[in-house]
Amino acid sequence: MTRRLFLRVAPAIAAGLLSTQCRGGTAASVEQVPDRRSASSFPYNLNQPDERFVLPPALAEISGLTDLPSDRVACVQDEDGVIHVYDLKSRKVVREIPFGAPGDYEGISAADGRFFVLRSDGVLYAVKDGAGRASPEVHDLALPTSDNEGLAYDAKHRRLLIAPKSRVGTGKATKFDRVLFAFDLESRALVPDPVLEWSVADVMAFAESRGLRLPMSPRKAGDMRVALRLLPASVAVHPITDEIYALSAVDSVLVSLNRSGAVTGYALLDRRLHRQPEGITFTSSGDMLISNEGAGGAPLLFLFRWKPGKG
Repeated sequence: MTRRLFLRVAPAIAAGLLSTQCRGGTAASVEQVPDRRSASSFPYNLNQPDERFVLPPALAEISGLTDLPSDRVACVQDEDGVIHVYDLKSRKVVREIPFGAPGDYEGISAADGRFFVLRSDGVLYAVKDGAGRASPEVHDLALPTSDNEGLAYDAKHRRLLIAPKSRVGTGKATKFDRVLFAFDLESRALVPDPVLEWSVADVMAFAESRGLRLPMSPRKAGDMRVALRLLPASVAVHPITDEIYALSAVDSVLVSLNRSGAVTGYALLDRRLHRQPEGITFTSSGDMLISNEGAGGAPLLFLFRWKPGKG
């Protein structure tokens, strides 16, 4: 298990977030404390979905999501080797495509008439659309990371982006480092080096500089400290801005980056709405879809209309 990343809160944000007490002396989390500052810098209203879809029980453990033409999305859940095609208009699963034995399937994307599904141990399945029960191509990517969840099609470079949830290295030197790997669709091979590197410290600095709330955790002293982990569960490329979005379920944080790895957006998602956000994708018009595991309730899919100029 990856060690939680704890950072001391800078003075600039301390006044609004630290030393907040509940009755009985227990520290409250930041989500329970009234705060007039925004939690997001994105051109989406992340607290008010434009559409809400209740997914069937078979997708209670929904872990991956990708956009398809004709108002459809494809999903996987992290127990069964089945692709579920969900129609947003009829609000139901219209196809099921078995492709493998039960396993920890985390990411899904679509390109070149195939579905690509990522297993957490770094095994990639390529499933022909409409292939029924035909055997998929299987690629063992031999990634240097043990837990890999995010998968997205990068049309600009005809490759799949892979976001590891676990850290690339050990020790303090790599504590703040995050990377993206890529699988080239022409050569059908993993690109040897990471194609994008970014820093948790830069995300924190971006949020602080804009007065955006950060995830918090109580300390023994009774005050609060920043607990920003940023372990991506899903990744997607915005079709219009070309930004790369990374969704971290463990701390309900959404981040966007440019192609150089610079932070361009940040949001702390409301846990009352996003119980366990595990999947993200975009429609061709820039609308964003986020899926949530059931986490004790029904699995949910939210659609957020793109509002350029809002962020």
